[in-house]
Amino acid sequence: MTQGKQSWLWLVGLLATGCSSIDVDPALRAPATGTTFQQQAQADRQLLAQKTAIAKLSDLMYQPLNQDKTWVQIGSSNQVFSFASGKSYVTAYSLPATAQATRVKLTVPIDFTIFLPSVMILDENYTQLQLIPGSNFTYGGDALLAGQNLAGEFIIPASTGSSRAAYMLLFTTTEDMQGTTKLSTEALQRAMEYDRASDVARLRHAEVPHAATGRLYLALETQASVLAAPAESNFEPAIAAAQAKPLSELEYYQRIRTAVANKDYEQAIGWVNAAEKAGFTQARGVFFAAQP
Repeated sequence: MTQGKQSWLWLVGLLATGCSSIDVDPALRAPATGTTFQQQAQADRQLLAQKTAIAKLSDLMYQPLNQDKTWVQIGSSNQVFSFASGKSYVTAYSLPATAQATRVKLTVPIDFTIFLPSVMILDENYTQLQLIPGSNFTYGGDALLAGQNLAGEFIIPASTGSSRAAYMLLFTTTEDMQGTTKLSTEALQRAMEYDRASDVARLRHAEVPHAATGRLYLALETQASVLAAPAESNFEPAIAAAQAKPLSELEYYQRIRTAVANKDYEQAIGWVNAAEKAGFTQARGVFFAAQP
């Protein structure tokens, strides 16, 4: 399978989040010839079962969560912990001290397999304050650009008295990693109109298996900034620029092509959205046609 043929699901996963690049764990790549996605997911689970788990939550290595937006890669090199829900690879964060609650938007792009996360919030004594199950993150496959993704939100609570949300764990459960997500046939068929070189066709009726490894995207926002921000702040920078100086249809399309050529997919998607808001209906076709 060529790189171009492998790229579609990875690219569509980026569309909702606008990240232009990420190092891909081998577990996220297409399986070898003759190996199904289900077989690959099973092999990943068997590898996890052989890993030695860290004994205590306090023994995990925690990295500071000091970015508002970040990709999280969960692979076979991650730490392993045996939760009540089963053994899992885990990414562990220490949280900044803040008097404000923090809203977290979590997006899981659909690759050849899916990592369905659970989130655990701990206090300074490593006692569980909050557990957000995988069922909180749902599939929204109705729109092509809005994504072949799982997505959901949760709140990291503000400090109250002596209790403070000090740590956050990202992991999955034994039950969730054995499940599947059925793709939206309609969205995939629309994608095929623009990407005939991909192997989307053979995935039209697929249920993508969940896996022990994967990637996700975090976007954090304090409650104070959420309440204070005007509605206009939700517009992409490209839309704001277009509102300040109206562009012609050809100008929109040229900006889309230029952004794709520069691998700046966040900017490209912003121009797609701006063009559609301006009433130009071919923007998505231009976006997909510009793919190398």
